Amino acid sequence: MERLEKVLQQTELQTLNGKKITFNALKGKPVVLNFWFTKCAPCIEEMPALNELAAKYKDQAHFIAITYNNESEVTEFLTKHPFNFTQIVNEQSFIDKMEIKSYPRTFFIDKNGKIARQFPGLPFVIDPKTNERKTNIKPFENILIKMLE
Repeated sequence: MERLEKVLQQTELQTLNGKKITFNALKGKPVVLNFWFTKCAPCIEEMPALNELAAKYKDQAHFIAITYNNESEVTEFLTKHPFNFTQIVNEQSFIDKMEIKSYPRTFFIDKNGKIARQFPGLPFVIDPKTNERKTNIKPFENILIKMLE
């Protein structure tokens, strides 16, 4: 984890709207960092729940999503699938440095820049009445609440 934290601290990224950000500048608030791509079904499936989390805690934490897809692919994708995180695109080299091999992947970074937890995606539950698979945001929310204490 320490090596990944160094990668975070030494990286400057550009958002979809052209702003430059560094993880050092985000210190002071927790960061929910999600890695995804436009053709990833599990990534798309968890986006509505992640959007709910971002809406609920938007003033208390940073919500950042990173993909290797390019700007035009992401812009087109977001017209059909809203994903209300700060979007960073075209970042294959950063993804490689972070050793992301499967998607989605979500990191929880505490207010001091330390990686608190990481997950391969949101857990899900099967609704016994409809047999429908539903994402369960509660474990992610519980981690975020602890990081806010």
